[in-house]
Amino acid sequence: MVQVVGLVLAGGRSSRFGSDKARAVWHSKALLLHAIDTLSAVCDRVAVVVGDETRYRDLLPAHVQVVVDATPHQGPLEGLRAGLATLAAGQIALVAPCDVVGVDATWLAELPRALSAGTLAAAFRHADTTGKASGWEPLHAAYQAELLAHWRDHLPADLRSPSQLLRALGPRARAVALPNAWHDRVRRIDTPADLHGLRGLPDDRTATVDIAAWREGATTLRADTVAVELPLEIRLHHGPVGGRRRTTFAVTLRTPGHDPDLIAGLLLAEGVVRSPEELPAIAPCAPHDTDGAVWAAELAPTVAVPDRLLDRRLVATAACGLCGKGSLAALFPDRPPALAAQAGLVTWSQLAALPEAMRGAQAGFDQTGGVHAAAVFDREGHLLCLREDVGRHNAVDKALGHLWRAHRLADAAVLVLSGRAGFELVQKAAMAGVPVVAAIGAPTALAIDLAYDAGITLVGFLRGAAGNAYTHPRRIA
Repeated sequence: MVQVVGLVLAGGRSSRFGSDKARAVWHSKALLLHAIDTLSAVCDRVAVVVGDETRYRDLLPAHVQVVVDATPHQGPLEGLRAGLATLAAGQIALVAPCDVVGVDATWLAELPRALSAGTLAAAFRHADTTGKASGWEPLHAAYQAELLAHWRDHLPADLRSPSQLLRALGPRARAVALPNAWHDRVRRIDTPADLHGLRGLPDDRTATVDIAAWREGATTLRADTVAVELPLEIRLHHGPVGGRRRTTFAVTLRTPGHDPDLIAGLLLAEGVVRSPEELPAIAPCAPHDTDGAVWAAELAPTVAVPDRLLDRRLVATAACGLCGKGSLAALFPDRPPALAAQAGLVTWSQLAALPEAMRGAQAGFDQTGGVHAAAVFDREGHLLCLREDVGRHNAVDKALGHLWRAHRLADAAVLVLSGRAGFELVQKAAMAGVPVVAAIGAPTALAIDLAYDAGITLVGFLRGAAGNAYTHPRRIA
C-alpha cells in the first residue's frame, strides 16, 4: 500500500494579511490546524513545511512532523521541494496550503488516486481551459517522490510557481476535474477582510437556519447554526480473488467529514479487519457527490467477513451504534483478550485535565451545541485526535479509525467521551486496545460489565477534580 504524506505549506507572516495567516482563527481553530485536519483525514501522516522549526511548536499536535524550508521567502515551490526531499521512494506527497479553506478531504483523496507510473503530479483543473479563471488550481496537488529527481535533471531552474511546475511537466502532470462545489465552498485568505467574509461560507458539517428566539418574554428573529445529519451507506468489496462480492454493510446517520476514518473505525470495532493492510482502500462511490452518501471499502482478499455481519445489514441511527442484539455474547462475540491492568498508567490529576483539553478543541460544539466529541490522549496527556459527530459512536469510530489508519493506536492511552459511556463505546475501545475510557457523564451497567471483562479502566462523571473509577482503578495512580 502506497503511503501518502500530507504536506501543509505554512509561509509565515503575510504583508497583505498583516500577520501570520497560519495563526488566524476560524471556527475557534487556527487555519493551520484546519489544514492539518483536512489532510489527516486522507493521509497516513502529516508534516508542516515552515521556515523556522520553532514557529508553530505551541500549535502543532505531537504527531505532526516539522519540515524546515531553508529558503522560506522564495515561494511555495521551495517549500514543496523541501517536503519532497523528506519522502522515501514510492511515497506520495499530498500538498495543501494553510490559507485556503472549504476544501473537502474527499476531493483531495482523488488526487493521489490519479497518479500512475507515467505521471509525477496530479492537480485540479477547470474543465473550461479558456478565460480568465481557467487552468490549474495548483495549490492542492499530489506529487510522486520521484518528481524531485526529475525536477533537478529535466525542468527549468527558474520555475517560480506551482502552475509553472505543472505546465513544465506537460503530460506527466494529470488534470483532475474540479469538484462541482469548488467555487461555492472554497476560499483563499489573503486579507483580514477575506477572513471576516468566511462567516457566510457553506460548511458540510453545519447549516444556517432562521429561528424565532424567545428570551425573557420577547421574541427575536435571527439566524442560528445547527449540526448537519446525513445518511452514509458503507459498501464492502470483499472475497477471494476470482470471487469478489459487493455488499452493503451498513447505513448510518452521521455528520459529514472524516468518513474514511469512520468506516475504518467501524470495521475495526466490528472485527472485520485487524490491521490497516487488510483495508487497502476507502473511496466514495461517486467522487463528485458533495453529500458523500455512498462509500466503498476495499478489503484484502484474505479478509473473511463473518456471515453474521453480512446477514444483519447493520443499520444505525446517530443515537445508537448497535441495535437489536439480545445478549452480551451476541453483542461482542469476537472480543480480543482482556488488557493487562498496568498499575499507575495515568494519575488522577492527568485525567482531570483532559476534559478541559477536549472542550478547547470542540469547534463543532462551539458552533452548534449539537455534536458529541471523542478525544484520544497519550499517557502524557497529549491530544492525539479529536472528532465530533451527531452520533457519539460515530465520533469514537472517527477518532480511533484515524489513529488505526495512521498506525498510532499503540500510543492511545485514554479515550475521553463528551457524554455518557454506553456499551457500544466501551466495545470500540476494547477492540482498539485503549486501556482507559473516561466519560463526562455516567456509564451504563452493561458498559461496566464489559469494561471489567475487557480489562478496561472505566471512569465516569469526570468533571473538575472529581471522577469515579468503576473498573480496574489500579491503573490510576
